[in-house]
Amino acid sequence: MDSELEFISTVSEETRIAAESLGIKVSELENKVEAPEFKEETSDKEEENGAPVNLELENALDKIFGEGDFEERFPEEEVSEEVRSEEKISTDEFADEVEDDETIAEIKKHMKEAEKLPTLYVQRTLRSGQSLKSDGNIVIIGDVNPGAEIIAKGDITVWGVLGGIAHAGSDGNNYSRIRALKLHAIQLRIGDIFARRPDTVNIPYVQKTDLFTPEEARVSRKHIVIYKVREA
Repeated sequence: MDSELEFISTVSEETRIAAESLGIKVSELENKVEAPEFKEETSDKEEENGAPVNLELENALDKIFGEGDFEERFPEEEVSEEVRSEEKISTDEFADEVEDDETIAEIKKHMKEAEKLPTLYVQRTLRSGQSLKSDGNIVIIGDVNPGAEIIAKGDITVWGVLGGIAHAGSDGNNYSRIRALKLHAIQLRIGDIFARRPDTVNIPYVQKTDLFTPEEARVSRKHIVIYKVREA
């Protein structure tokens, strides 16, 4: 029985040339969502530690993840995730109540303290086996593949797919936050509280999709809860 090969998918240049010489169509898979490029522009505004502020990048991050106080930052629904090996996160609608030991005033205080920390900006994709650590906040414009690790004393923001391990508040600060356009980390850790990803999540499929749902992880009632970021 005769069969015909109509097209192939490859990343090898030699295979592509050989296939085209035989009249075989070669498909090209591309990431249609490009990471924006930012100019090294700063203003007279400086953080309290003396470091210049990249206003263009800060404004872009605020547009994606929102800005303002605690009440404005979180949406009205939660995403189901597993935490630790014995505990689970509920999927009830978000209520405007805050625990006695996690008052809005304390959260606002942390947000101001986080702004004072130095921020490390990295425009690249972290691959399996790579690790990034900072004594302040970390902003990655790219993906964090499974097997990669990020550790920050402050907050972590990933402008892409977070599929590796992320540890915010590494000095024990449970008020730190982890944000990403696609938050599918193998393990999340905030302060001394951690959560793991359900085994049912297919990371390769998630990375290939063009759908982005900005999310933010923070500690609530001594559990890590993931919230969808409300659109402006």
